Amino acid sequence: MHGVSMPDVTQFLAYVNTILSRLYNLVCILLFMWMLLASSSYAGSLDKFEDSVKDEPKSKEGNSNKKSCKSDELSFGCFVSDIASNVISHVIVFGGTYSFYRINSSPQNILLGDKTRSLDNVPLRLAGEPLIPFVRLDLGYQRNDSRTKAHDYRFETGYGAIALAYSQTHYRERQPKDSLKLTRVYGLYRMSFGPHLEVDWGIGSLEVHGNEKKSYLYITTPILIHPYRRVGFEFRPSWAGNVAEYDLSVLLKSTYMSTRFGYRKLSAGSESLQGPYIGLSVHY
Repeated sequence: MHGVSMPDVTQFLAYVNTILSRLYNLVCILLFMWMLLASSSYAGSLDKFEDSVKDEPKSKEGNSNKKSCKSDELSFGCFVSDIASNVISHVIVFGGTYSFYRINSSPQNILLGDKTRSLDNVPLRLAGEPLIPFVRLDLGYQRNDSRTKAHDYRFETGYGAIALAYSQTHYRERQPKDSLKLTRVYGLYRMSFGPHLEVDWGIGSLEVHGNEKKSYLYITTPILIHPYRRVGFEFRPSWAGNVAEYDLSVLLKSTYMSTRFGYRKLSAGSESLQGPYIGLSVHY
């Protein structure tokens, strides 16, 4: 057999690099076009949106063919899955415990697996912080298009890692005259990772009340990043049945109160209600 010469290898690597470069450019172009289309699309009517909400999401085929890790088989996939589950469980335990310790001034220890970690220098939560609040109220006004507007409010109360939340969004369409109300009730497990980051897991129910009334299981995973004393960023995605909601906002903070500027998209199937909003938050 004849070996491969160095020029042939160099030419092959150059060819691969060219292909990868073109693929990267294509992905960037497609992503840019998608962002333009998403930002320029207008919301559908409330009736069409409600009809899309009623459509049940299609179940994916082939779930029965998924392989599971058995106790007597060793594979790289099972090894990675086991490590990931351990890491996630440690993160969940640490984040929730840290939330309680941030409102407790005494030094504490936390058990992670078979090791104990000291938390002697936990940064305490300051009065009036938006993160892990005892009480927080969010008010907002959203403009979807020239015909459709929305008012919303969200109330959250809790202690450390445990909280309850209630929120309501009321859409009104001017022509044709119509309205749609979404009510969410859910519990939150709030995980703190220092004074600047909070990640929550929430589960509850979503009630859609338009021409008809229907309820769905509601899941949300808010991510709150507050890197500066006066500025914070919050991303609140949620899913319920055929409904997906994405809420991204910037907070200009002061003690006990913040002004919010954001963009919220509520979609169901091919229909969506989306637009910028402005709001006010009070937190204690």
